[in-house]
Amino acid sequence: MNKRPAFGSVFLLNNISYLRNQLFSSRKAPVLSLLSTPTKEVIESNFRTAKAGYFDSNYSPLIQTLVEDKDKGKSAAKEKFTRFFDLLEEVQERHRLAPVLQDDREGREIVAEEAVKLVVPSLQRFIQRNLDKEFSKSAFVHDFFVTVWLTNLAS
Repeated sequence: MNKRPAFGSVFLLNNISYLRNQLFSSRKAPVLSLLSTPTKEVIESNFRTAKAGYFDSNYSPLIQTLVEDKDKGKSAAKEKFTRFFDLLEEVQERHRLAPVLQDDREGREIVAEEAVKLVVPSLQRFIQRNLDKEFSKSAFVHDFFVTVWLTNLAS
């Protein structure tokens, strides 16, 4: 049940993006001239809202996994780290089944960059807080791995 909102957010973002691109493309200039300014603003607002919902439902669970809690032991850090990569794998599988902005390469690249900027700093902070627990051999390897993984979502 928890995975459906994430899928739904991908479809909503794709649909609103498609509508926005079709209405605002230079080839459709006559259609664009028929739309009022408030209508254009609503479409842009809906796109931003769909994009925020997409990030929230797909990447917030990753970030929440890394939030500091009461249990600061080595096993808790390992569990969080493992959970993070399990969730990251779910995100990758979800995007394999429901590609984001498949017909909009530039938009897909922007979303991938934003995802990296959202997730990687949280992972860096988590690793920095837990360096003394030695649950990971190299913070840089994991950081690089996540960056590459999230960037691959754009392709």
